[in-house]
Parts: sequence; structure tokens; C-alpha cells
Amino acid sequence: MRYRLSAALAALFSLALLGATRGTPAAESQQSAAQTHTVTILFMCEGTRSVSPWEQHIRQGDDVNWVLDTASDVNEFEIVKKRALQRWIFDNGQPARGRRGDPARGRNMRQNARGTHAYNIEAMCPGPGNSMRKAVIDPDIIVD
Repeated sequence: MRYRLSAALAALFSLALLGATRGTPAAESQQSAAQTHTVTILFMCEGTRSVSPWEQHIRQGDDVNWVLDTASDVNEFEIVKKRALQRWIFDNGQPARGRRGDPARGRNMRQNARGTHAYNIEAMCPGPGNSMRKAVIDPDIIVD
């Protein structure tokens, strides 16, 4: 009888421990590791400019790579926070620079970054009289 009672108590204790670890931040962070998301940029100085996805949804702690589509007619670009006083959500430097074959990277997300974050994708395009002009695309990152 004692053995059955001890085995039953041990099983009950194991279930209690399992329940206590589920739903804790440590358990949830182990279950949902940070991901790296890819944003593809088609940047034509005269013509189509698109970003896919336009609104990149990510989770706290995720990273982002901005990749230049091979059909683009620019060779390099920058990811720039939209508002000068706005704090950028990634701590790996601003602006993030990318070029054909070498993505711009958003790494080390700051804590409590939930919400919508507007940013610009900027590239230099030929202008009148051999000048260069800045061209801009303005998508968003949403931290859920």
C-alpha cells in the first residue's frame, strides 16, 4: 500500500512540476526561438518599387534581413528610421546598409519593441544633369 501511495504522490508531483513550467517566460522562450525574417526589395529608379512583405510582422527578439531583388537597378540601399527622434528597434547600428548580394541586417532588437515602426528604404538614383537624388520607399515593421 505504501508503494502505491508513494508512486501516486511521485506521479502527482511530476505533473505539478510540468504544469508549473508551462507558460513561464523561460519555457515559452525555449519553445519559440528567435527567427530571422527576410524582406525583399525591388527598387527601380524609374519604375516599380516594391517591398515584400510591405508590413513585416515579427515577434520580440526576431531579426530582419533586407534583400535587394536581382531585378533592381540600384546596387546599394540603406534602412533608415523614419523619424529623427525615434529610437530604432535594432541595436546593431543605423542606418543598416545593404548591397546587391549582401543584405542589410536588423539585429539585437531592443526590449519592449511592440508596435508599428515606420522606416525608409533609401537609394541614390540618377537625377538631372548628372546629379544624384535620393529615392525612398516607406514600409513598416510590426512587432506583435
